[in-house]
Amino acid sequence: MKSLSCADLGDASCHFVAEGQTDEEILGKMKSHVTEVHPDKMTEMAKTMTEDQIMEMMKSKIKAV
Repeated sequence: MKSLSCADLGDASCHFVAEGQTDEEILGKMKSHVTEVHPDKMTEMAKTMTEDQIMEMMKSKIKAV
């Protein structure tokens, strides 16, 4: 099992954790969460990074549980 939380991405005020078996599964869950709950943060990141770069950054922070 692997996980990625909003806290891993720098938002300690949000307790969302995406869990799954594969990086792709986790990234899909996190992308949906960020798009729905934190659209302002996604917009802010998109000013300096492409979507692929955002996904790579998120992927680099996934950890084994």
